Amino acid sequence: PRDQLVSWIHWIKRPESKFFGGVIASLEFKEAIAAWLREYGVSRYYAYLGWTKHPLFYSTSFEKLVGPSGGGNEKDQLQEIMNIARHLEHPISLNEAQVVVQNMYGGSATFREGKIGSWKKVFTQEHKDLFKKVGGQLLIELGYERDLNW
Repeated sequence: PRDQLVSWIHWIKRPESKFFGGVIASLEFKEAIAAWLREYGVSRYYAYLGWTKHPLFYSTSFEKLVGPSGGGNEKDQLQEIMNIARHLEHPISLNEAQVVVQNMYGGSATFREGKIGSWKKVFTQEHKDLFKKVGGQLLIELGYERDLNW
């Protein structure tokens, strides 16, 4: 969620995204992060958390899918591609998963950086404190943190 917030702020500050960000898009980047956290927090995540426990849905994370190009690892990436295919009742071989991996990183209109932990480069102490207040429990529930001491 922290990386997604940074990505979202970058997106809404793009000139072609002028209809998405409202006042927040007009703010300086770091102030936009704080304003978003104050205004919206992480409430949108809670609308979807129930899905993670439903057998019809497969839950994954960016960290499992991104692979070495984004700071993850190839073994987890390949395994996750195979897990998704199996969930969709279309199991694939390791070779087929490697073909998917070779063609999946970057290259879309919304792709900017695709790196795990980018939030660490831009979050100030204020951002950390705000995120702990509005989304600290979410990070724990999703397994990104064990407690609020980050």
